Amino acid sequence: MATAFTDDSATPGRRVWRRSSAGSWGSGLMAVFLASVAAGLLGVGVWVLLVGAPWSVGELIAVTFILLATGAASIALEGDTLVLDLRAHRSLIHRPAACQARIPLADIAAIETRIEAYNAIGMANLVRTWRLVRRAGEPVFLFEQRALGTSLEDASMDAVADEIAARAGTPVVDKGMALGHGGILVTWFVRPPAWDAPPLTEAMVAREWRRGLIAAALLAASGSIVLLAQLANMIFK
Repeated sequence: MATAFTDDSATPGRRVWRRSSAGSWGSGLMAVFLASVAAGLLGVGVWVLLVGAPWSVGELIAVTFILLATGAASIALEGDTLVLDLRAHRSLIHRPAACQARIPLADIAAIETRIEAYNAIGMANLVRTWRLVRRAGEPVFLFEQRALGTSLEDASMDAVADEIAARAGTPVVDKGMALGHGGILVTWFVRPPAWDAPPLTEAMVAREWRRGLIAAALLAASGSIVLLAQLANMIFK
């Protein structure tokens, strides 16, 4: 799991945030889980484990890692400059381009954030996104915080966004929650909401959080089921 900005021991006065490839993959399990439940793969997976599958839990985890790793990233504060080294595949839904740039702090107008809800079969995958708005130039998609409300949530990005905004003397603008297009099983043809989309009402926000908590609870339960099935397979085969 990534942490917030830390001092760079090699360069006095430099603050850096790094996210490894390994640290960025886990929270994408929520999207995969929703698709698996909708397709009935959860039950099939348990059955396969019970009758003796050719795949071990370790192998399944390895495959999931390969599919969901979104690439390393780093952001540094160097004096009056923000240094970005962001890979193209830093979002499961948005399609931001890679960004290697040095942006003067004076060019930062705001840091915007919002929660995006993507629905499938009565459950929701909740994602918090951040972008940097420039006074001159196109906005930059920074990162996303996935699997909100679960143990896979990475809270370090709140601190990163806050420190960038504080150093730039600009606000962090919370745009509330917006509803994206879940497509097919929150896997195919998924579309994020437009950045100028109006926020959801309080009642709609509460509904999406309920759906997200249902998905989180089922994700935890399904993990226990698969592990118990694998254990039973090892004991009784």
